Amino acid sequence: AILNRRRPTSIVLENPTMGALTLNDQSPLLEKALQTCLDDGLSPQDWLNILNARVFFWPSERQLKRLLGARMNKDRARDVLVFDTLSIAKAYAGRIEICPINSGATIRKPARRGLQTFTPLEKLSYQDWQRQRGRRDTIVEVTLLELLPDPERHLVRIDQHLP
Repeated sequence: AILNRRRPTSIVLENPTMGALTLNDQSPLLEKALQTCLDDGLSPQDWLNILNARVFFWPSERQLKRLLGARMNKDRARDVLVFDTLSIAKAYAGRIEICPINSGATIRKPARRGLQTFTPLEKLSYQDWQRQRGRRDTIVEVTLLELLPDPERHLVRIDQHLP
């Protein structure tokens, strides 16, 4: 049920073996604004389904720090899982897609988004992607379709971020 709707607040999932896991809220994703920026005949529910079928990774430490320092996050304690990205890419390249926008945010001038927003990692070289998107465009999100079945195999460390 939590994957089929927008999460206005974070949701804590408890597991007796693994402990607690927090799914981030989707508060920067305003459905009314989302309706105005979707292409390809997608509905807001379609976009939520696209987002909620993915695991998101920050492609740079700078972008992660920006998220952690944001007004709505700066008082939240977080565990940041640091993965060996090359290991994940080798194992799951066919399920990795990159994105040039924050696909889960529609606050302030929401970017257009649709079926072409996520580009399969194996489809283009980075140089081709950059040529197609423009030199100033960067990779904002790296996503893995569905779940990471063996996260412990790729985990480098867990960093604690305290407010």
